[in-house]
Amino acid sequence: MTNAATHQKPRNLSQDTIIDAAFGLIEREGAAGFSMRALGKELGVSAMALYGHFAAKDEIFTAMGVKLMEQVDSRPIPGERWDDTLVRTTRSYLDVMTASPQVANLVLGNMAEDAPCFAQHNARIVALHRAQGIPEHIMEQLWSTINSFMGGFVFARLWEEINHRELAGKALESQEWGSVVTRAYSDEAYANGINIIIQGVRGIAAPDPCEWRTPEQPV
Repeated sequence: MTNAATHQKPRNLSQDTIIDAAFGLIEREGAAGFSMRALGKELGVSAMALYGHFAAKDEIFTAMGVKLMEQVDSRPIPGERWDDTLVRTTRSYLDVMTASPQVANLVLGNMAEDAPCFAQHNARIVALHRAQGIPEHIMEQLWSTINSFMGGFVFARLWEEINHRELAGKALESQEWGSVVTRAYSDEAYANGINIIIQGVRGIAAPDPCEWRTPEQPV
Protein backbone atom coordinates (compact mmCIF):
# COMPACT_ATOMS: atom_id res chain seq x y z
CA MET A 1 0.00 0.00 0.00
CA THR A 2 1.26 3.48 -0.85
CA ASN A 3 2.08 5.63 2.16
CA ALA A 4 -0.12 8.68 1.70
CA ALA A 5 2.18 10.81 3.86
CA THR A 6 5.07 10.08 1.54
CA HIS A 7 3.25 11.57 -1.44
CA GLN A 8 1.39 14.32 0.36
CA LYS A 9 2.12 17.78 -1.00
CA PRO A 10 4.21 19.76 1.51
CA ARG A 11 2.75 23.01 2.76
CA ASN A 12 5.66 24.97 1.35
CA LEU A 13 7.57 23.58 -1.60
CA SER A 14 11.08 25.00 -1.38
CA GLN A 15 14.58 24.22 -2.56
CA ASP A 16 15.29 22.61 0.82
CA THR A 17 12.27 20.29 0.70
CA ILE A 18 13.11 19.35 -2.89
CA ILE A 19 16.72 18.55 -2.00
CA ASP A 20 15.67 16.50 1.02
CA ALA A 21 13.24 14.52 -1.12
CA ALA A 22 15.90 14.02 -3.81
CA PHE A 23 18.29 12.60 -1.19
CA GLY A 24 15.66 10.10 -0.08
CA LEU A 25 14.70 9.13 -3.61
CA ILE A 26 18.27 8.54 -4.79
CA GLU A 27 19.25 6.63 -1.66
CA ARG A 28 16.25 4.36 -2.16
CA GLU A 29 16.24 3.99 -5.95
CA GLY A 30 19.77 4.93 -6.99
CA ALA A 31 20.66 7.59 -9.55
CA ALA A 32 19.10 5.50 -12.32
CA GLY A 33 15.72 5.78 -10.60
CA PHE A 34 15.82 9.56 -10.41
CA SER A 35 13.80 11.79 -12.70
CA MET A 36 11.94 15.05 -12.27
CA ARG A 37 8.69 13.12 -12.61
CA ALA A 38 9.71 10.63 -9.90
CA LEU A 39 10.84 13.47 -7.63
CA GLY A 40 7.57 15.32 -8.19
CA LYS A 41 5.66 12.16 -7.27
CA GLU A 42 7.77 11.87 -4.13
CA LEU A 43 6.69 15.38 -3.15
CA GLY A 44 3.11 15.09 -4.31
CA VAL A 45 3.50 17.70 -7.03
CA SER A 46 3.89 17.75 -10.79
CA ALA A 47 7.34 17.72 -12.33
CA MET A 48 6.63 21.19 -13.69
CA ALA A 49 6.24 22.53 -10.14
CA LEU A 50 9.89 21.70 -9.49
CA TYR A 51 11.05 23.93 -12.32
CA GLY A 52 9.91 26.95 -10.33
CA HIS A 53 12.83 26.22 -7.98
CA PHE A 54 15.40 24.52 -10.21
CA ALA A 55 15.85 25.10 -13.92
CA ALA A 56 17.17 21.61 -14.59
CA LYS A 57 17.95 18.27 -12.98
CA ASP A 58 21.65 19.12 -12.91
CA GLU A 59 20.92 22.11 -10.69
CA ILE A 60 19.33 19.75 -8.18
CA PHE A 61 22.38 17.52 -8.29
CA THR A 62 24.64 20.53 -7.74
CA ALA A 63 22.62 21.62 -4.71
CA MET A 64 22.69 18.06 -3.36
CA GLY A 65 26.46 18.04 -3.67
CA VAL A 66 26.73 21.27 -1.71
CA LYS A 67 24.45 19.94 1.03
CA LEU A 68 26.39 16.69 1.22
CA MET A 69 29.77 18.39 1.59
CA GLU A 70 28.44 20.90 4.12
CA GLN A 71 27.82 17.99 6.48
CA VAL A 72 31.56 17.33 6.75
CA ASP A 73 32.92 18.65 10.05
CA SER A 74 35.36 21.34 8.91
CA ARG A 75 34.79 23.86 11.70
CA PRO A 76 37.83 25.42 13.37
CA ILE A 77 38.39 24.28 16.96
CA PRO A 78 40.56 26.79 18.87
CA GLY A 79 43.87 25.27 19.96
CA GLU A 80 43.40 22.04 17.99
CA ARG A 81 46.65 20.66 16.56
CA TRP A 82 46.84 20.02 12.82
CA ASP A 83 47.04 16.22 13.09
CA ASP A 84 43.93 16.08 15.29
CA THR A 85 42.20 18.33 12.75
CA LEU A 86 43.23 15.98 9.96
CA VAL A 87 41.91 12.93 11.81
CA ARG A 88 38.63 14.68 12.62
CA THR A 89 37.90 16.16 9.19
CA THR A 90 38.86 13.10 7.17
CA ARG A 91 36.90 10.75 9.42
CA SER A 92 33.90 13.05 9.14
CA TYR A 93 34.26 13.05 5.35
CA LEU A 94 34.31 9.25 5.28
CA ASP A 95 31.29 9.00 7.60
CA VAL A 96 29.28 11.54 5.60
CA MET A 97 29.96 9.77 2.31
CA THR A 98 29.08 6.31 3.62
CA ALA A 99 25.94 7.59 5.36
CA SER A 100 24.51 8.57 1.95
CA PRO A 101 26.32 6.19 -0.41
CA GLN A 102 24.08 6.56 -3.45
CA VAL A 103 24.16 10.36 -3.32
CA ALA A 104 27.90 10.36 -2.61
CA ASN A 105 28.51 8.02 -5.54
CA LEU A 106 26.52 10.36 -7.79
CA VAL A 107 28.36 13.47 -6.59
CA LEU A 108 31.88 12.05 -6.54
CA GLY A 109 31.48 10.21 -9.81
CA ASN A 110 29.84 12.90 -11.90
CA MET A 111 30.91 16.34 -10.72
CA ALA A 112 34.02 18.21 -11.79
CA GLU A 113 36.78 19.11 -9.34
CA ASP A 114 35.74 22.78 -9.49
CA ALA A 115 32.05 22.08 -8.87
CA PRO A 116 30.61 24.28 -6.10
CA CYS A 117 30.40 21.44 -3.58
CA PHE A 118 34.10 20.59 -3.91
CA ALA A 119 35.28 24.18 -4.31
CA GLN A 120 33.54 25.30 -1.13
CA HIS A 121 34.68 22.27 0.87
CA ASN A 122 38.27 22.56 -0.34
CA ALA A 123 38.31 26.28 0.49
CA ARG A 124 37.17 25.53 4.05
CA ILE A 125 39.82 22.85 4.60
CA VAL A 126 42.66 24.90 3.07
CA ALA A 127 41.69 27.94 5.13
CA LEU A 128 41.60 25.79 8.26
CA HIS A 129 45.13 24.45 7.77
CA ARG A 130 46.55 27.78 6.62
CA ALA A 131 45.24 29.39 9.80
CA GLN A 132 47.09 26.69 11.74
CA GLY A 133 50.32 27.80 10.10
CA ILE A 134 51.16 24.72 8.05
CA PRO A 135 53.84 25.78 5.53
CA GLU A 136 52.54 25.95 1.97
CA HIS A 137 54.93 23.34 0.56
CA ILE A 138 53.99 20.92 3.36
CA MET A 139 50.29 21.51 2.79
CA GLU A 140 50.68 20.74 -0.91
CA GLN A 141 52.30 17.38 -0.10
CA LEU A 142 49.68 16.65 2.55
CA TRP A 143 46.82 17.56 0.21
CA SER A 144 47.97 15.36 -2.67
CA THR A 145 48.54 12.37 -0.39
CA ILE A 146 45.28 12.72 1.53
CA ASN A 147 43.34 13.27 -1.69
CA SER A 148 44.66 10.03 -3.19
CA PHE A 149 44.19 8.01 0.00
CA MET A 150 40.68 9.28 0.74
CA GLY A 151 39.57 8.92 -2.87
CA GLY A 152 40.49 5.25 -3.00
CA PHE A 153 39.17 4.48 0.46
CA VAL A 154 35.85 6.26 0.02
CA PHE A 155 35.11 4.67 -3.36
CA ALA A 156 35.85 1.21 -1.92
CA ARG A 157 33.51 1.87 1.00
CA LEU A 158 30.78 3.21 -1.29
CA TRP A 159 31.03 0.08 -3.42
CA GLU A 160 30.57 -2.02 -0.31
CA GLU A 161 27.60 0.03 0.90
CA ILE A 162 25.83 0.13 -2.44
CA ASN A 163 26.38 -3.55 -3.20
CA HIS A 164 25.74 -4.53 0.41
CA ARG A 165 28.67 -5.38 2.64
CA GLU A 166 27.84 -9.10 2.92
CA LEU A 167 27.60 -9.66 -0.83
CA ALA A 168 30.70 -7.55 -1.48
CA GLY A 169 32.65 -9.54 1.10
CA LYS A 170 31.64 -12.87 -0.43
CA ALA A 171 32.59 -11.66 -3.91
CA LEU A 172 36.05 -10.66 -2.73
CA GLU A 173 36.59 -13.76 -0.63
CA SER A 174 36.07 -15.88 -3.72
CA GLN A 175 39.27 -14.37 -5.14
CA GLU A 176 42.72 -15.50 -4.09
CA TRP A 177 43.59 -11.92 -3.08
CA GLY A 178 40.17 -11.13 -1.65
CA SER A 179 40.98 -11.34 2.06
CA VAL A 180 43.83 -8.85 1.69
CA VAL A 181 41.62 -6.34 -0.12
CA THR A 182 38.79 -6.76 2.40
CA ARG A 183 41.08 -6.03 5.35
CA ALA A 184 42.64 -3.09 3.47
CA TYR A 185 39.41 -1.12 3.81
CA SER A 186 38.62 -1.81 7.46
CA ASP A 187 38.34 0.94 10.07
CA GLU A 188 41.68 -0.18 11.48
CA ALA A 189 43.33 0.08 8.07
CA TYR A 190 41.82 3.54 7.62
CA ALA A 191 43.18 4.78 10.96
CA ASN A 192 46.59 3.26 10.19
CA GLY A 193 46.65 4.95 6.79
CA ILE A 194 45.92 8.37 8.26
CA ASN A 195 48.60 7.82 10.91
CA ILE A 196 51.15 6.87 8.24
CA ILE A 197 50.37 10.11 6.38
CA ILE A 198 50.77 12.14 9.57
CA GLN A 199 54.12 10.51 10.31
CA GLY A 200 55.16 11.16 6.71
CA VAL A 201 54.39 14.86 7.08
CA ARG A 202 56.45 14.99 10.27
CA GLY A 203 59.33 13.38 8.40
CA ILE A 204 59.14 15.83 5.51
CA ALA A 205 58.86 18.82 7.82
CA ALA A 206 61.72 17.83 10.17
CA PRO A 207 63.30 19.47 12.08
CA ASP A 208 60.14 21.57 12.39
CA PRO A 209 58.32 20.31 15.53
CA CYS A 210 55.00 20.52 13.64
CA GLU A 211 53.15 22.25 16.47
CA TRP A 212 50.72 23.87 14.06
CA ARG A 213 47.46 24.71 15.77
CA THR A 214 44.17 26.49 15.16
CA PRO A 215 44.43 29.98 16.68
CA GLU A 216 42.70 30.49 20.00
CA GLN A 217 41.17 33.64 18.52
CA PRO A 218 39.86 34.02 14.92
CA VAL A 219 42.52 35.31 12.55
